Amino acid sequence: MLNLTTNTITLQRKDGTRVTIEPSEKPARVKIVEEVIGEIDGIPVVSVTFGEPEGLPEEGTPCIVRGSVFEACRGRKGMYREDRGFSAIRDGDVLVAVTRLVAA
Repeated sequence: MLNLTTNTITLQRKDGTRVTIEPSEKPARVKIVEEVIGEIDGIPVVSVTFGEPEGLPEEGTPCIVRGSVFEACRGRKGMYREDRGFSAIRDGDVLVAVTRLVAA
């Protein structure tokens, strides 16, 4: 499993053991374009579009990516992001490990 983010990722298996995956030297990236499309009560409303991702392995190669790359590649086989929701293990506000991955 490749870690194409800029952070170390710790995964906790069902049996409680943990595996740590160090970040890649060349993380996957995607250009994000934001356009202000309106305003509601003085608060800007933006539209967000994602460009073509860069730095990805061949489709089907298991890899974990950051949220923006994940959103730009919905449906891509082998691509995952951390599930940082209620199943994640935290020490206060600090993420310790994730117990699930979300498939693109």
